[in-house]
Amino acid sequence: MTKFAAVGGSSNTTKRKFFYPPDIVATKAFDMVLAATGDREHPLYSANTSQAYSVVNRFYGFKDLNTGASVPATWSTSSEIIDDTSDTDTSNPAVSTMTDVTPTVSVPSPAYDPNTANNGFYLTFASAGEKAVNAPLTVGGFTYVGTNTPQVPTSTTCTTLGTARGYAINFLTGGAMPGGSLYTTFATGGLPPSPVAGLVNVTVDGKNRLVPFCLGCGDPTGAGGPDATSSLGGGKPKIPVPPIRKRIYWYLDKHDG
Repeated sequence: MTKFAAVGGSSNTTKRKFFYPPDIVATKAFDMVLAATGDREHPLYSANTSQAYSVVNRFYGFKDLNTGASVPATWSTSSEIIDDTSDTDTSNPAVSTMTDVTPTVSVPSPAYDPNTANNGFYLTFASAGEKAVNAPLTVGGFTYVGTNTPQVPTSTTCTTLGTARGYAINFLTGGAMPGGSLYTTFATGGLPPSPVAGLVNVTVDGKNRLVPFCLGCGDPTGAGGPDATSSLGGGKPKIPVPPIRKRIYWYLDKHDG
């Protein structure tokens, strides 16, 4: 057994928590383990710094090279920022073995290169108190996951369910969909349910064809529509995978002899 990751933080009173299992995508050289943190049991705002509101939550793409019968010589535990309640510089290799792909004003679409030696990437959620509240789902090269940001109460506003967002993150690079947005803000707020995807049989002009769908994936392409900002809305996910496949043939030499 090997220690896979250490991203909970050093504090004894607050920790980054994983409430849902990761989504895993296998590639030829490694597995990408995709997961997001968020204490769903404490979703509301709290002025107490020992509560979940003060934790900096992230989406992680862990590059898992340990997929064979033995541990590779280059294996190291995926780890990053020590303090779980701040977002300081993690350029020190002793602090971070992962690439920060969080967008900024100057770098709106940073990307992780899976060919590097780094153990993967992390993306910091945009708002204070924002946390993942459902299970990630990868469709067509993008991982969909929902978050909630609690409202900070004031004397002049009523309590709401907070801001709900649906993220669409490239599972290999951590970037946004080309020409689209990194997340959709859901109109209803609250805690969005886990996205669901599949194929539905549609009959058009007497011909049947399978059409992909995704419920609760938001509107990362900006196409709009009545369900674009609904956390339960359905849509057709963008799948930028070439439909053309190549046939591969094989034979056993002198098999009959």
